[in-house]
Amino acid sequence: MSSRERMTKVLGCLVLSVTAGALLLKLLQPDPLLNVTAFSLSAAFTPIQRVFETRVPVDGARWQYILIYQSGLMSGNAQTIAESYRQERRQELPYHFVINNGYGAPDGRIQVSQRWVEQKPDSPYAVGQAGTVPGATIKICLIGDFSTAGPKPTQMRQLQALLKSLQQQCQIPSENIFLSSSGKLGKNQWRLFPLNEIQ
Repeated sequence: MSSRERMTKVLGCLVLSVTAGALLLKLLQPDPLLNVTAFSLSAAFTPIQRVFETRVPVDGARWQYILIYQSGLMSGNAQTIAESYRQERRQELPYHFVINNGYGAPDGRIQVSQRWVEQKPDSPYAVGQAGTVPGATIKICLIGDFSTAGPKPTQMRQLQALLKSLQQQCQIPSENIFLSSSGKLGKNQWRLFPLNEIQ
């Protein structure tokens, strides 16, 4: 056998083994925790309108409120939140959007959950002066613990841009935007959050 034939056989075996290994790894890969689309609204090629590229068309009339949560942890992302909910035997991430702070995902990255893509509401909640807010509430979670540190500037800009866009598209007035008051996060949970920047 000539050296050229030997080289061809070796290369062929190498390509075959790499392909087989890649297929095996793909088969062994676990299912994702959730399907999210992530992008930065400030990036030139991902305009705010991408939020409205959903599987089920966005019907602005169905959404009446926006409720802003915080994760209560200084790091994380949509996947880590989904994992914690899964450990509590809840099936699905309850938020429509997660905005990251740079610890667990790039600062300001917005993760759009399957719940928003499919335009699925969540169960009703009691919030602020509005009493019980119906399921027609868009839920946004900010990664962070605002009793110990304020949100990152990029994270805040992304929140402002997302709120403005959602308000325009869905005709949601500012008085229908609330901060979630979760008892488990403590009484001063929004102490370092610049509320005036979203009012």
